[in-house]
Amino acid sequence: MRRLLLILFVCVAAAQTTDVQRLLDESEAQANQQHFEAAVQKAQQAIALCRATSDKKGLARAYRELSSAYYNWRKLDAALEAAKQGEAAAAEARDSEFQIRNLLLAGSSLRDRGKLDEALVDYNRALDICRSTAIRTVRHPLCE
Repeated sequence: MRRLLLILFVCVAAAQTTDVQRLLDESEAQANQQHFEAAVQKAQQAIALCRATSDKKGLARAYRELSSAYYNWRKLDAALEAAKQGEAAAAEARDSEFQIRNLLLAGSSLRDRGKLDEALVDYNRALDICRSTAIRTVRHPLCE
């Protein structure tokens, strides 16, 4: 019985992860077509699913997608808030890559609002993580 429950749990978790990835893929596709409101809605659905399932890594990724959609929509305050929440979720999940990605979006949002000193704080934090973890999958001049 315990084995059956474990198998069921694994199957449900895999299905939920697939649902989150599908929502994030749809969000990205909507943003690429400049349908930012739809992109935001898909990312918010992914966030809700991640919260319901305590998926911390998925939550960091979903907030990054939400921040990106808001940033491209030029809603910089919302982009900054989502990036900060994503960075916190990534730090909790120990997901350095998405901690960096969220910090870069936060820094870019601050930079575009003219808050250069605050932007540099986030950029430097991202750079410190890049250096300490040797992550090279993030395509950004700070990480190269």
